[in-house]
Amino acid sequence: MAGLGFITVDMAKAKATDTANRINELLKQSPSDQTLKSCATFYHTILVADIPEASQGFKLGNPKFAEQGMNDAAGAAEACEKEFSGKSPLTDKNKVFHDLSSITATIARLVEISSGAICNLSRLKECWMQSVTSGI
Repeated sequence: MAGLGFITVDMAKAKATDTANRINELLKQSPSDQTLKSCATFYHTILVADIPEASQGFKLGNPKFAEQGMNDAAGAAEACEKEFSGKSPLTDKNKVFHDLSSITATIARLVEISSGAICNLSRLKECWMQSVTSGI
């Protein structure tokens, strides 16, 4: 499942890059637009901090970092959208990126759960005995 996480992080990076490029195009038309400047900052953070954190989390086998990075990225896309009153010129891109980031965070969570103390059928008796003796 971590492989799927890598794939969705790469997809999210592509979507974030596309959105950042669109923001830069819009800023060329309206260089003093503070809302677009805020969104540019959000997407810069997504690309230099959140996505690398998620990628490293999957790479190093620490899915909690991947989950946190992608949740932060989703929050940044949402914050960008909230900068506008009503529908923004980035609504569709923000939504796609937000949803993909949330899905990737969920994948990271599933990787974390599956690598933890989850019993599989081949270890069912051992897990049951462990739960009985530990009072779970």
